[in-house]
Amino acid sequence: MNSTSADAAAAGAASSLTTGESIRPTLLSPSSWNANVDDTVILYQTFDNLTRTTLKHRSVVGTRCGTFHHDDLIGKPWGSKVRILNRAFFASWYAVPPQVTSRDHGKWAYLMPCNPELYTQSIPKRTQVLYLADISMVCMQLDLCPGARVVEAGFGSGSLTMSLARAVYPSGQIHSFEYHEERALAGAQDLLTLGLGEVASVTHANVCEKGFAGVPDGKADAMFLDLPAPWDAIHHARKVLRIGARFCSFSPCVEQVHKAIGAMETAGFRNITTMEVLVRPWQVKSILTPPAPLGEDFQLSTLRQFEPVGSAEDGRRGAHGKQRGKKRARSEDGGGAVTGENAAIAQEGGTNPRPSLIGFDAKLSLSQSPMPARSMRGHTAYLTFATLSAVQPTE
Repeated sequence: MNSTSADAAAAGAASSLTTGESIRPTLLSPSSWNANVDDTVILYQTFDNLTRTTLKHRSVVGTRCGTFHHDDLIGKPWGSKVRILNRAFFASWYAVPPQVTSRDHGKWAYLMPCNPELYTQSIPKRTQVLYLADISMVCMQLDLCPGARVVEAGFGSGSLTMSLARAVYPSGQIHSFEYHEERALAGAQDLLTLGLGEVASVTHANVCEKGFAGVPDGKADAMFLDLPAPWDAIHHARKVLRIGARFCSFSPCVEQVHKAIGAMETAGFRNITTMEVLVRPWQVKSILTPPAPLGEDFQLSTLRQFEPVGSAEDGRRGAHGKQRGKKRARSEDGGGAVTGENAAIAQEGGTNPRPSLIGFDAKLSLSQSPMPARSMRGHTAYLTFATLSAVQPTE
């Protein structure tokens, strides 16, 4: 099948969208508060266990936790908690009922509308996909808005395309290109199933050799390249981008970034920046902290003294430790004295097992505090952004 076969298949399916057979675009705006026939839904069981299906009468969908009947989902409000059905229910209209064991009874899932975020988690990974951290940065840096025309090379699994379509909906257009024919056909079918045939399209083509066929010259507002050799497509990109358009190249290796930047500068791109988006999670933990000693006689200099009085550390500091010990035992005219049991321990040269502030007997209390996680998700790829200027390309 040549490069036009995928286009013909997509065009034939897209023609059905204009003849009243289109599926409601639940990916971008749910048709109602309830799930209806032909809606694409997500059965959310756990963070890494999501199942996507299109609702039809007298149909079922199998998941890792059991089988769900579509008629039991149709009409339910979004966010409903739905459970799998037992074997006896299917016997009324199945000659051979599905295999649902007693262990499956009581298992459930949330009924959710399909949006770009859930779509990314539920799609079959035909290629390496972009996730929320990179997608959000791309949409922001490309200055996307409703009505924008975006060109994408490297459709892959369609993870980014769905978010791009939402950003330019309803009057914008996404022109996506895919070198792999089977992925192009599968992507075209996904767009039609999700009701995006009028917003986005997928073309099977090698943009590095033939350019971006079908995109008017100088009309595109933004472009995203996810290619192994983006520098071979940059001179084609200049033809379809308008002056001032934003450009992004997604490359996993820094050597690719270096070569792509050279091609961008030659083609007249300016304001070139490269970034790496990493997610650093923080955890809220309970820690012991002393109350703040904010009294009338409180001096800011005493904040430096938050350490065990007379600790063994002072003995290892030699003369400096002795001088610090004298300051702790100093009376009120010295700017803060040790009081209570801490003063007695300091005079005896002992160790106070409880932290204290000079001039204040600290009582530890339990409080909640954010703490950064020790591990951070690793590298995905580098994002290189640029703006097309009016400068003519150099040879």
